[in-house]
Amino acid sequence: MGRKKLDKIQQLFVFDGIALKQEKPASAVPVMAKEEVAKREEKPKNRQIVFSKILGKDNRMNIQGEQVSFDFVHQVEGFFLQNDISLKGKKFLLGVSGGSDSLAMLLAFHYMRNKYNLKLLVSHINYKLRGDESDVDCRLLRKVCFEKNILLEVKEIDGTGHSEKGLREIRFEEFTKIAERDKIKNLCLAHNKNDQVETVLFNIVRGSGVSGAAGIKRCLKLNSNLLLSHPLLNIERTQIVEFLKDQNVQWAEDRTNSEPIYSRNKIRLELLPWLRENLNCKAMDNIFEFSSVLNENHLYWQEQAKSKINRLKIKGESDQGVDCFSVNKLTKESPLLRYYLYKELYEKFTGNTDGFYRQHFSQIEKVFESKGSVKIELFKKIFVIKEYDNLFFADHDFADEPELEEPLVLPKILKVFVHNNYRFRLSKVLKIPEEFDKTRVAFLDYAKLEFPLVVRTVVPGDKFTPSGMKGHKKLKDFFIDEKVSKFERKKIPILTDMKGIVWVGGYRVDNRAVASEECANILRVELERLEKSRSAQRTK
Repeated sequence: MGRKKLDKIQQLFVFDGIALKQEKPASAVPVMAKEEVAKREEKPKNRQIVFSKILGKDNRMNIQGEQVSFDFVHQVEGFFLQNDISLKGKKFLLGVSGGSDSLAMLLAFHYMRNKYNLKLLVSHINYKLRGDESDVDCRLLRKVCFEKNILLEVKEIDGTGHSEKGLREIRFEEFTKIAERDKIKNLCLAHNKNDQVETVLFNIVRGSGVSGAAGIKRCLKLNSNLLLSHPLLNIERTQIVEFLKDQNVQWAEDRTNSEPIYSRNKIRLELLPWLRENLNCKAMDNIFEFSSVLNENHLYWQEQAKSKINRLKIKGESDQGVDCFSVNKLTKESPLLRYYLYKELYEKFTGNTDGFYRQHFSQIEKVFESKGSVKIELFKKIFVIKEYDNLFFADHDFADEPELEEPLVLPKILKVFVHNNYRFRLSKVLKIPEEFDKTRVAFLDYAKLEFPLVVRTVVPGDKFTPSGMKGHKKLKDFFIDEKVSKFERKKIPILTDMKGIVWVGGYRVDNRAVASEECANILRVELERLEKSRSAQRTK
């Protein structure tokens, strides 16, 4: 049967699909006998939709004699328009279980497919946790995908013994693998308005922060290439069921959903009905609006943190795998902004925000507020290190004790040598220049040096007389005065002769060995920190 030519109003509602013959009302499917499953898997007849009439304002179409509502499809379409997600010509990976929500989402994409030239792939994971019921879910989904000519990929695993979190990780690992393999950038899951309300209540009761109280995010970057969307998030479960009944599509129902044996089930079956009956009949709508407001706030602070990260970052101290911030500047920001800033950094180093909770914020704040040098390790190998006014976030422990070389003995002057990732250049000169970099170059009175010279690192009890001062000073106290972090002290090269320290590399010459203009022989010592210094220790 060919299609009629549609007028402009009718063209707005053109979604390609297949209208199945309605033999009996659609419903949820419990465990079925194998004969019944086989009957439902019989090959359907191919039918073509004819949009012969659009009735009134209820957005219902007469499809081969059946009245089918497309309000649901347009709401799903509107989700992508509202969130600036392009549909035209895109590939979508749909996570479908076989339940009412995910099947409704699948049908919505089916009806949008021709309009936007979509390429669809359905992923179903059978955990084998409910025996025959799990197989029924899979068979029903195979039937629907066969009828709609949609690609389906099924993965069967033994989910026994896995926690809910573990199963979720398996599921998302599979989604990510498929998306990467087929170069798909959009993943959609079918959480709905009821799920959102249940999630918000569950997260509040268990003590989550603002992000958790905001519930399920409309859109979430799982990694740099994959965007997770929840296009049914504004749609109630009753509307979803009504849509499936209109389509005469049967869905699988997990019988445990009607049993108050899990926390979420108790919220859905006991708490929400009590709230509606005893406090406010619009309790669910109000909670949903509350989550929407929190979500807007979440997005606002997220953008604020993103825009401020680069402004607060100390560029000279930051490099690949390490971000450094001024404690003094962070103190001037609100704790809420710091929370989102830490969360952005966590996402930068791990690829997502899954796993960052209020407790991690509290851990970082303790480091932030501490005195002196402190280091902690968040799980997933993220290190937070405070060194005086610097707060470092790193994907490796650059403050770890380095493997230091043995002391190097110099019975005579060597022009160039390397020790512990520092390059030394020694030469005799006749005069001291008016200007030079005191953090890299020292001029010593050659006549006062007693060879051999030794290059080593700090040892307990070290002391010297800093140039310009009188009396000895413990090297530990000198470092404290100079605000040298305890993580860096043992890496600093110390040049000594037979009498003691002559130069604390990069910091100060000893009063005894410092050269003056009157010196006949001057030893110039230049210190160069190799690229493998802090960078090498960090990438080790």
